[in-house]
Amino acid sequence: MGKKRLTRRDFFRYGLSAAGVMIMPNVSHAGFFDMLFGRRGKLDVRQEVKKSFEAYRVDPDLDYYIAGSSPWPVAIVGMDKKYTMDHTKKTWKKVRMNTKTLKTMVDRMKHMAPMLAGAKRSTLRFYGCDILDDKGNRVGTWYSATRQAVVKMKENNQIYLFAPSGWC
Repeated sequence: MGKKRLTRRDFFRYGLSAAGVMIMPNVSHAGFFDMLFGRRGKLDVRQEVKKSFEAYRVDPDLDYYIAGSSPWPVAIVGMDKKYTMDHTKKTWKKVRMNTKTLKTMVDRMKHMAPMLAGAKRSTLRFYGCDILDDKGNRVGTWYSATRQAVVKMKENNQIYLFAPSGWC
């Protein structure tokens, strides 16, 4: 059997392109992936973070944001004050957080989640997570019924978080 020749269709099937193949030798692998996908952070599930939110502890070193409506948020984020949230899509709303406000939001989330998620998800769990930058440094905290989000590090200490659109 002879060698299989790559077709143009194979290039697209395997995510290759002539431009990508030509650029690759001139760019380091990390730089190449940064160019394609940007610098990505992640969520790290932490029981301590969940307990902190559910004990209604407000950290004065964090700015707080919510996704969803003010009375019924789907996620609450505390972001280190050194960073700003890129909320150009108006997904995240900055809120002045105090213990009373946090208690109201967390309690409403826990009360409404099973109804909004449907009868099959009546035992919906909530997660507390550290938000980590692309180097693994903690830049904030997360509380939601989902533990997955896109965390993209941008220039000038801006962070883009792709928020959950509803109850999981």
